[in-house]
Amino acid sequence: MKKLKNYDFTPVNTLEFLFSKELSLIQPWQYKREFLKLLSQYHSLNSKFVMEKGTAYGGTLFWHCKLAAKNLTIISVDLPGGKFGGGYSDCKMPICQEFACSGQQLHLIRANSTDDATI
Repeated sequence: MKKLKNYDFTPVNTLEFLFSKELSLIQPWQYKREFLKLLSQYHSLNSKFVMEKGTAYGGTLFWHCKLAAKNLTIISVDLPGGKFGGGYSDCKMPICQEFACSGQQLHLIRANSTDDATI
């Protein structure tokens, strides 16, 4: 994680980093073409919040944190031991917290996204 502190996280560099497998702890489950499509619309959305359902290996969460506005609230909902293999371990929570940039609020919620209590 220390290596990432000085990394130049432009949209293209961030995408290339995620798909380079340089850091195997952080990987997206999406296809690169899905990221490229979202990237083309991302900044024009001018959102104040981003919610991710299913964090798994944290690749998309990392992408959101590095490319989103610095005042954005990012919410990650992930179910440990979930039906689709989701759920980062307790030891990965501090790593995921490090993804947030200064000024961002990052909320890691480990619960069922369909449960009323989670909503």
